[in-house]
Amino acid sequence: MESSQTTMAQASVNNQTNEISRMLNKLRALVPGISPEQKMSKLEIMQHVIDYINDLETVLDQQGQSNGPGGQEEANKSKETLLQLRQLVN
Repeated sequence: MESSQTTMAQASVNNQTNEISRMLNKLRALVPGISPEQKMSKLEIMQHVIDYINDLETVLDQQGQSNGPGGQEEANKSKETLLQLRQLVN
């Protein structure tokens, strides 16, 4: 019986690990400046994501203040990317 429980626990851990890897790969694809070939730790990926979210928020704030020609289109793209990142992180 213990062997069966151990196997189930290992399968659960493997599923969680695979899900984390899948989500990190999605984040890597969304964040510019991270090469797919580049080896990075999970912590490094998350730091890049956090930095990118902060950069997007800064750009959105600046665009909201100036809102010149093309500014609204760029703001909408930035907002969409920011929403995608937030959904993955949450």
